[in-house]
Amino acid sequence: MSSDFMDYDPASFDDQNYQPREELPQDSRATLPIIPLRPLRFGEVVRGTFLALLRNPLVIIFLGLLVGIINSLSSYLTQSKQWEDKFFNQIWIPLAEGKQTTNGPEFQTIIKGFFQSSLINFCVSLLVMVFISGTIAFVVSRLLLFRKANLGETLKATGKAIPALIFIIFVHLLMMAAVLGSVFLLTNLLTDSQGRLTPEKIGLVSLALFAAMIIIVYIELKLLFAPAAAVLEGSKPIEAIKRSWDLSRGLNLINLFTTIVTAVMATLAAFLVAVVLTLIQNLITQMISNPALASSLEILNELLLQAVFSPLVPITWCLLYVNARFIKEDFWRQLPQK
Repeated sequence: MSSDFMDYDPASFDDQNYQPREELPQDSRATLPIIPLRPLRFGEVVRGTFLALLRNPLVIIFLGLLVGIINSLSSYLTQSKQWEDKFFNQIWIPLAEGKQTTNGPEFQTIIKGFFQSSLINFCVSLLVMVFISGTIAFVVSRLLLFRKANLGETLKATGKAIPALIFIIFVHLLMMAAVLGSVFLLTNLLTDSQGRLTPEKIGLVSLALFAAMIIIVYIELKLLFAPAAAVLEGSKPIEAIKRSWDLSRGLNLINLFTTIVTAVMATLAAFLVAVVLTLIQNLITQMISNPALASSLEILNELLLQAVFSPLVPITWCLLYVNARFIKEDFWRQLPQK
């Protein structure tokens, strides 16, 4: 197995004979684990998410930095910022102000470019988060066993699960493509020969798109635990997906709610830190007037924010996986207690 975390087998566990496989100094036990070793309340999952970052910051921030670099490259290659500026400045803001806009080729190009770049970046971000959540699952598992994980053992443990993680990512892509492809097909069928849609047909496409989003969210919730199962249980690709599907049964709403709350809290915290970083950036650029320096500081600030805050949601997913095992398998009884 990839981790000692999974060496505790529920089927072979015996309360009387069980002994923790490794005793640690009492001072180490005083600060770990990051959550109570029992079925968790909502607040304990959220608190554990932030504690995990504080207890093992170097490895988690390094993984977050990888997320930030990949997302930044994706945005650069799709020119996301350019399309976003055009969409809001030339279309959204004028429409919000009640101004007339011309539905010409440039108008359609901007909308198409904006939504294409947004969709690509969303998919890249989601797939990176899926991969990173498997890696972070190992770090979280060590924190539950009163230990910290170093980067080497984390990457080694995750490396064994790379084929399963790649397959899980492929399933994510396939299901998203199937759902969104159905909406695009419907749109093409409803579009007339001149490429136009009546208001009624626009409403129908909007409803289809809304339904597609609900289906995608449901699929993501059912696949939520697959990366952790692949890394921590050594499950084969299909087994990891089946495992996630079974563990998430009956817990989808609380998993969704917890994820949303953690994401909102991370976003608010990132916003406050961003304000401080922006003030520092403006102060430095005023003292040293250099466009290249200003651009470099902006990129550095963005990477720093993603490095610190992007791992928080994957940590929550891992804790929800642990909690699902606590609830469905009494797994907390097999872990060493303080």
